[in-house]
Amino acid sequence: MSGKMSGKGGVLALTQRRGGAEAAEMVRLGEVCCVIAGNSAPQDERYFESGCYPFVRTSDVGAIHFGVVKDTRDKLNAHAIAKMRLFRKGSVLFPKSGASTFLNHRVLLGIDAYVSSHLAVITPFEEHIDSKYLLHSLVPVDTQVIFPNTDYPSLKASDIADLEIPLPPLPEQKRIAATLDRICELKKNAEVRLAKLDLLVKSRFVEMFGDPTINAKLWPTFKLDERCSITTGNTPSRYDETNYGEFIEWVKSDNLVDGRVTHATELLSEKGYAISRHVNAGSLLMTCIAGSINSIGNCSIVDREVAFNQQLNALTPRIDNPLYLLWMFKLSRPILLKGFNLCLKGILSKSHLAAKVFPFPPLALQREFAAFVEKVEKLKESARRSAERLDVLYRAKLQEHFG
Repeated sequence: MSGKMSGKGGVLALTQRRGGAEAAEMVRLGEVCCVIAGNSAPQDERYFESGCYPFVRTSDVGAIHFGVVKDTRDKLNAHAIAKMRLFRKGSVLFPKSGASTFLNHRVLLGIDAYVSSHLAVITPFEEHIDSKYLLHSLVPVDTQVIFPNTDYPSLKASDIADLEIPLPPLPEQKRIAATLDRICELKKNAEVRLAKLDLLVKSRFVEMFGDPTINAKLWPTFKLDERCSITTGNTPSRYDETNYGEFIEWVKSDNLVDGRVTHATELLSEKGYAISRHVNAGSLLMTCIAGSINSIGNCSIVDREVAFNQQLNALTPRIDNPLYLLWMFKLSRPILLKGFNLCLKGILSKSHLAAKVFPFPPLALQREFAAFVEKVEKLKESARRSAERLDVLYRAKLQEHFG
């Protein structure tokens, strides 16, 4: 059931949200917040010279995804801000135009700042709505579902102001926000632990083998196809639906996560398997076709037999340890991207990959490094599971409070 809050004469015309014993009132966002677009970005570099006033762009929001903006890459000078609007700390930023619109980034201003016109600035009326509650309430809003025009994503501030959110009393808002903040804090702590453990492995690799891009320890070098069999994946014909079923996972680039191959949502039939490219546990899968150069070279170790599509190349080591190879590739992006051209799509061809030259230290050292990584992986798995449980809890709480 939808509802509106009337601003005339201070009378609140509210309807009740369905579901739950503690159903909250539904209000239009524009009745409890000021929703406007940010400022047009100055086009002359002189407006940024010796700047000290923060200017938030969509790139600053994208770097955070969800959380609080406390600093910006660009700073404006006094001349630039003369006719610009300053937005106060506690406002929520909501991408409204351009490629980032459908990424659903939501951030809170942790500082007073000037804001790009590609962002809507939602400033809460503090007598009605808590800023942190407002931030969490907008997380379930999927912009692409509500505003599906994909030709050029662009929302009006009035579109965003028409969104409805549940509005319990302020004390309840603060309680809900505090609970969600605590879950997010714990999840971030788990993610920080994961990052520190990755840094530990990286440090150990460099300590044992040096920087693979310069090979200062003068390990023997080989072309990659001298040490690995390389296979490019494929796509069984979609015109024949019987190629797809429930026999084996069909892995794509988005399944390569943190060195692991996550479970694929699309599977092949036995017939599709027979004409697919597939590898067994111990091989590595590497992204070699992607829309972004940042994804090229992303690599994971396979722990089960899987089929895979043409975005990926499989690297099956003949003698080398897979964990050594994984971390060598992680630290060798300059080698992987050397001579790389990003045209319509980023493509690292099988022939170019095969010809790349890498250092290969003795197998005994590779195995020693792998044993260290396996110990760290146990700690990472604990932190990873903690982060995943907290994410599930956060999503459940969002559903409970915001539907």
